[in-house]
Amino acid sequence: MIDRLEGVELRVLRLGLGCALILLIAALVVRGLLPAYKSYRQLTHTQSVMQQVVSNESGVVNERSRIQAEIDQLTAHVQGDLASLPAREMEAHIVERLQSISWRNDVELGSLKPLPGVSNEQYEELLFQVELSGGYFHLVDWLRDLADELGFVVVREHQLMLRPSADIKPQISAKLSLAAYRLDGVR
Repeated sequence: MIDRLEGVELRVLRLGLGCALILLIAALVVRGLLPAYKSYRQLTHTQSVMQQVVSNESGVVNERSRIQAEIDQLTAHVQGDLASLPAREMEAHIVERLQSISWRNDVELGSLKPLPGVSNEQYEELLFQVELSGGYFHLVDWLRDLADELGFVVVREHQLMLRPSADIKPQISAKLSLAAYRLDGVR
């Protein structure tokens, strides 16, 4: 074999050794460095996925607090001020609100009589028999303010009568049965 190598030019021999060296380096890269590079890429991808999970988790927490705030706002809208009051103070609060609504809308609150309501596991009901008198538009404003201030209030029964008056503007006398509700367990 050495005899064969002696007949080969030096340039061809160097070229052959260079090619062998390049093949050896390529084998080392393919066998050693390429798997390490693939592992590095996989770890980088895993890291980016974990960062997304963490950012999504904080987004979920923010979304949860936003939804809880919206629930609180809707509860306050439906129940008005009644949501935060203890049961013993509800009736007095409603009477006070009805009187202030009457004063604000120039409506005379003739009588206000609390009645027993239904209470069960889901909600508490307060009933009131109310007698009012005033101008038509004043009564309409009174009802609008009632809904705005006390939340979900139902007019169960109503009776309207024209009250004789020497005034140019006719006065209306109204008898209303009102029901106010509050969800149990909401404080």
